[in-house]
Amino acid sequence: MGLVLYDHPVSSNALKVRFLLAELGLDYEKVHVPFAWPRPEWFTRHHPFGRIPLLEDGDVRVGESNTILRYLAHREGRRDLYPEAPGERAQVDWALDTWSTQVRPALSPLESAVVFNRDVEKGDGDLASADPDEVTAGVAKAQGPLDALGMVVDFGEIRRVLETWIDANWDHRMILEQGDPMARVLAERGEPVHELDAPPTAENLARRLYEVAAKAGLPVRAIRFWETERSMALYEGG
Repeated sequence: MGLVLYDHPVSSNALKVRFLLAELGLDYEKVHVPFAWPRPEWFTRHHPFGRIPLLEDGDVRVGESNTILRYLAHREGRRDLYPEAPGERAQVDWALDTWSTQVRPALSPLESAVVFNRDVEKGDGDLASADPDEVTAGVAKAQGPLDALGMVVDFGEIRRVLETWIDANWDHRMILEQGDPMARVLAERGEPVHELDAPPTAENLARRLYEVAAKAGLPVRAIRFWETERSMALYEGG
C-alpha cells in the first residue's frame, strides 16, 4: 500500500507535508477531510484527535505535520533535510517547533480574517471579500509578536532608504569604475559621475545596493537588480 495523506486545501499544516512530498518526488493518495468540527467519525477512527494532516504509510500512521516531515525525510534518507548529527538535527527541530509554537499562533488573527472569512468547503470568496476592519485588526494583533521575532519589515522604509540613496548617488549620473579616464573628463565638463570600486556591472550594482541597505540596518538578505524584464543579477550577502 502506498502513501495516503488526509488533508484539506486550506490547512497550512497539510501544505507543509505536500511541499515535502513534492520535493521527495513521492506519489500519494489524497483524502479530503472536511475542515469544520467535529470531524467525521470515519476520520477520527484513524486519528482520535481529528487533526489535519494525517499520513498513512502501510501499517504506519503518523499525525502532526512536523512529525510527518521528520518521518518522511528520515524514510527517504534525506540527511540534507533532516541531518543525522544531533547538533545539526536540533537546528531543524528548533526551526520547525518555533514555527509551530511562536509564528503560527502570532499569525492566527490575520489568518482568521483573510482565510476563514469564507466557506472553505465551497471555496467561494477571496481576499477582496474579507472585512477590512477585521484584516486591520488581525494585522495589528499579529504585528507585536512577529516584530518581537524580527519578522516584521516596513517595506516603505526600505523603499525610502534606497530611493533616497539612489537619487543622491546614481540618478542622472554616469556610473564608472574608479580610475576610469572618462571620470576626469566628465568631471571637468561638470557632468555628475559616480565611481564604483569595481566595474559597473549589474552584479556589482546589486552588491553596492546591498551594502547601502545593510549599512542602514535594513534586514536585507539579497538584492535582485533587474536590467530588463528578462535579465536579472542577484547578490546575496554572506
